[in-house]
Amino acid sequence: MILDEPTTGLDPQARHMVWQKLRSLKEQGVTLILTTHYMDEANQLCDRLVIMDQGEILEAGSPRDLVAKHIGREVLELELDPFYDRQKVLDGLQDSEFAPVLNGHLVVGDSLFLFTGDGPGLSDTISPVLRNLGAHCTRKFLRQATLEDVFLKLTKVGDECRFPPAQKFFQPKQNACSLCQ
Repeated sequence: MILDEPTTGLDPQARHMVWQKLRSLKEQGVTLILTTHYMDEANQLCDRLVIMDQGEILEAGSPRDLVAKHIGREVLELELDPFYDRQKVLDGLQDSEFAPVLNGHLVVGDSLFLFTGDGPGLSDTISPVLRNLGAHCTRKFLRQATLEDVFLKLTKVGDECRFPPAQKFFQPKQNACSLCQ
C-alpha cells in the first residue's frame, strides 16, 4: 500500500485511529510505503525509513538507529539571549568538560540544541559554564531525542539558510546567512 501524507490535516484522535489501522495492516503482512513530513508518524509506522532533502537521500535506517547514530539519547534545549553570540557558547562548550558527552548541536533562532547521551548530567552542570561565558539562558529544557532532531541536523535547517531571497519565509535575524540578507 502506498500512502502520501496519510494523516495531514487530521486531528490527533483521527490521526491515532489511522495509525492503529495501518499498524494492523502491517501485522497482517501488508507492506506500507509512505511519505510524511511528520517525524512522529514515521517513528510510529516505519521499521525502516529514508530521510530526504530536496530530492536527495541523506540517510537510511530504523528510527531508533538513526536517532542513536546522529543525536544520542537526549536533547538539551537552551534558549539564549537573542543578542548573545552562540558561537562563543559552542566554542566554550567544546573547550569544557562537556565536549566528550556532546554528539553535536543545532542553532535555530534563539535556541541552541545540544545533542547528548548524558542529558541529566549536562543539564545539571551547564548553568555555571554558561554564566562564566556571559551567556544568559532564558529557558532550559531536557527531552528525549527524536527523528525530528535527526531531520533538522541532517538538513542543517538552523546552521545555514537554504532559501534563496525570493523564497524568504521569515525576517532575517542578526548574523543571518548571506542568502537571506
